[in-house]
Amino acid sequence: MMPVLCTAPQDFCTTKVSTTITIADLGCSSGPNTLLAIFASLSIIHNTCRQLGHSPPQFLMLPNDLPSNDFNTVFMSLPEFQKRMREENGLDFGPCYIAGVPGGFFPAKSLHFVQSSTSLHWLSQVPVKLSDRSNKALVNKGKVYISRTSPRGVESWKLI
Repeated sequence: MMPVLCTAPQDFCTTKVSTTITIADLGCSSGPNTLLAIFASLSIIHNTCRQLGHSPPQFLMLPNDLPSNDFNTVFMSLPEFQKRMREENGLDFGPCYIAGVPGGFFPAKSLHFVQSSTSLHWLSQVPVKLSDRSNKALVNKGKVYISRTSPRGVESWKLI
C-alpha cells in the first residue's frame, strides 16, 4: 500500500485538471524539514500531470502555523527549495507561489490538499504496538508513514 502522500495527489490528478493547485501544510514549523512534505506532494502532482499529458500546474503553497512561528526562516529557504524542485522535476516545473498563513482558517473549498505531520512530535514514546517487545526495536524504524516496505505489524497504528 502506498502512503496517502502519494496516492491522494495521484488520484486528484487523474480525476481533476486544475491550472492552480493549492496546498496547505498545517503546523508547518520553521525548521529544516518544513518544506519536505510539500516538496514530496508537489513532485508527485507535477510528475503525475506530466505522465497524463497535462500541462504542469501552478502551485500555491500555504504553510500554516501559530502566529508566533518564524515564517521568515521558511521564506529564506525558498530559493534552495525552488532550485531543488527544478533540478529534480525538470525546467517545466510550474510556478510555485507561497504565502505564510498564521492562524487556522481558510475560505471554504479553497484548498486542494491539506497535510499535517504535527501529531508525530506530540507522542512522548513509541506506541507499544509499534515496537518489538523481544528486543525493543522499532518496527517501522526510519519512517513516519506506512508504505509497502513497512512490516505487517505497523498496521496496528490504527489501534493507538
